[in-house]
Amino acid sequence: MLQHYRSRLSGPLLDRIDLHIEVPRVPHKDLTDQSPAEDSATIRTRVN
Repeated sequence: MLQHYRSRLSGPLLDRIDLHIEVPRVPHKDLTDQSPAEDSATIRTRVN
């Protein structure tokens, strides 16, 4: 049903639809933290 609905919308109309997502502000100290980061293998293990 979703595909059928999308096929009824024209390309120019779809180009005018924007998505807005609120993103919380990241504290400056978190951006400038110099502590060592996790390596990729550790992150991969946690994600798996």
